[in-house]
Amino acid sequence: VENLQLEYGIDTNDDGAPNVYTADPSIYGGCAATACVDNWRNVMSAKINVLARNVDRTSGLTDAKIYTLGQQADGSNNTLGPFNDAYKRHAYTSVVRLGNPAGRRE
Repeated sequence: VENLQLEYGIDTNDDGAPNVYTADPSIYGGCAATACVDNWRNVMSAKINVLARNVDRTSGLTDAKIYTLGQQADGSNNTLGPFNDAYKRHAYTSVVRLGNPAGRRE
């Protein structure tokens, strides 16, 4: 694993499902003080973005791709590359539901 990024799914309408994803619930929506803590309490899922790199070089390959691993806290795309090296890479994304907080609201 070359890079790992997390985004948190915040439930903004108390139905147990995430309505927005952010890399930092502490600053989402311009929150202040107690509202920031509430953002963390309302996290119902985590989006996991992984960039995996092969351990061996591939002869004749130049990795000129740009990989997008979710978004940064300011809402802009979190991009990596181009690496311009001889390693093959794959980007993966998965969403994991956090059962305890989400289940209580269903």
